[in-house]
Amino acid sequence: MAQDLEFKRRRLSENAIVLATRLADTIQDLEQLRMDRGVVGAFDQDEMILVEGFDHRHLSPALLDTLFDAVLPRVYTAYLDAGNSGQVKQILSEMRK
Repeated sequence: MAQDLEFKRRRLSENAIVLATRLADTIQDLEQLRMDRGVVGAFDQDEMILVEGFDHRHLSPALLDTLFDAVLPRVYTAYLDAGNSGQVKQILSEMRK
C-alpha cells in the first residue's frame, strides 16, 4: 500500500513537472504569436480559418481577434504575476531546471 502511494506521488510529480514546463513554453510561444500578430493586424472578417488536419469551421476571424486582443494578454499578465513578485513565472521556470 505504501509503495503504491509512493509510486502514485512520483508519477503525479513527474507529470506535473512535464506539464508545467510545457505550460511555460506554450505561454511564451503564445505571447510571441501575439506580438507577431501586432505586426500583421486584425484578421480580415471574410478570411476562412483553415489549418490542415483540423476542422475549424466554427472559428471566425472575430474569435481569433478576441483571442489575441483579450485572452492572451490576460494569460500572459497572470503568468508574469507582477502583483505577487512574479511567483507564477518563477515557479514554472523552476520546473525546467
